Amino acid sequence: MKLTKERNGPLLILRPEGEIDHHCAAALTQELTETIDEETAPQVRLDMGGVPFMDSAGLMVVVAACRRAQGLDGAFEAANVMPQPRKVLQAAGLDRKIPFVEG
Repeated sequence: MKLTKERNGPLLILRPEGEIDHHCAAALTQELTETIDEETAPQVRLDMGGVPFMDSAGLMVVVAACRRAQGLDGAFEAANVMPQPRKVLQAAGLDRKIPFVEG
């Protein structure tokens, strides 16, 4: 699992690449939450264009990142969500709590 970070003004873009499953979930959660804490951006975008697969552990990664951003009074959105991870997020009802954007 690789995570790239980009800051564009008030927007922090986090781009994981690879499958988000139980093998990498704990380490990725830690890296995401630490980055969100350090950057203190008012808006966080999790760009999931490089994530072809996500299981329930991956779902918890997204929830943790969202909670951390919102806990710091920031906005959180998921971008470029591929079909399989989108189904997982929708099945959990997160599509009603987290904005999905393209681009």
